[in-house]
Amino acid sequence: MFSLPNYTFIGYHLSEYPKSSIFKPLEASQIKAGYGWKNSVSLHQFFKRYRDIDVEYSEEISTRKLGINAKEVMRESSLTFHSWIHEPSKIFPFLPLADTSSEMYLKLGYKRRRNEVDTSKASPQFLKHALNQDKLFCIKAGYSSNEFSSINFENGKCTDLSGEYCSDELNSKFLHLKAHHRRFIPFGDFRIQAHAKYDKIITLGGLDDVSINDRILLRNFKGVKDVGRKYYKNPDNKIVNEKSRMPVGDSLGHTSALELGVKITSTDLPYFKLYQLEERFWTARPFLFANVAILPDEMKEGQSLVENMQQSSVASAGFGIQFIHYLAACELYYSVAVHKHDYEFGAELQFNFGLD
Repeated sequence: MFSLPNYTFIGYHLSEYPKSSIFKPLEASQIKAGYGWKNSVSLHQFFKRYRDIDVEYSEEISTRKLGINAKEVMRESSLTFHSWIHEPSKIFPFLPLADTSSEMYLKLGYKRRRNEVDTSKASPQFLKHALNQDKLFCIKAGYSSNEFSSINFENGKCTDLSGEYCSDELNSKFLHLKAHHRRFIPFGDFRIQAHAKYDKIITLGGLDDVSINDRILLRNFKGVKDVGRKYYKNPDNKIVNEKSRMPVGDSLGHTSALELGVKITSTDLPYFKLYQLEERFWTARPFLFANVAILPDEMKEGQSLVENMQQSSVASAGFGIQFIHYLAACELYYSVAVHKHDYEFGAELQFNFGLD
């Protein structure tokens, strides 16, 4: 819900096998289908625990949009080693954030991917970074933790720290560092929620840049859509969206991003309680929010740090309402104040599946 907003999945879990020596090493099998910012189908096989290590093998086929002119099709094979610090009640929980868990993990992956690009509309800069069909060998190590005191997310925190190293067959190499943290603090009849996210791409081996697939995209920033500088096929004759009359161009994403946000949610308003069928089934909560993202560009000659930060930042503030059910949750955001650039789209009203 929190680490992948606007992405949900359904799955089937099999933990009993026929009594045969062939199935003895197997612990559980899972099949999962996800949709949202990407669509995927995956198979996960867990093996018997070895010295407090859970071994998981997975195969996933997925598609996702890369801007407005390209789509990625990828197949990923991976082997993950889980070392639980606090193990959840089940490996594949349907309410993962109501179930305290923390782990260290090591993931070995092999990605085969290709992009489908609309070359008639894409800019030269976008084509340079998107016309690829490659194979990546990756190794990822990280720490993940979810800790909540109740199913209603009144008090808790979640953390995701990771570093991923990738290299293709042409010796291009890069490192993706990630640090995400979210904290929930009850304060009387309110809940204060704060989050900080930092992502950084570091190119290695003489590589000057990375493909559009590996760049950082702010998929779910409230108040601003298509966050990032636009590149046009013909700068003198920009492509225009007839409905919004706004110029349409390609965003190449970013190589570093810092996002900060705060949300104050009311947990006890009588007006909203009148419309609850039963509090144990679902609840409605209004909130106020503010977000800012800093997406640094290269400093121009004579430009101050403050000017660069202002040109590299987007921000929004507003209010909304969230609906929490014990099986699902969703939110409605309305942004009343937005700081953006001319090449970015504003979005006053946004729907969010899951809590963010």
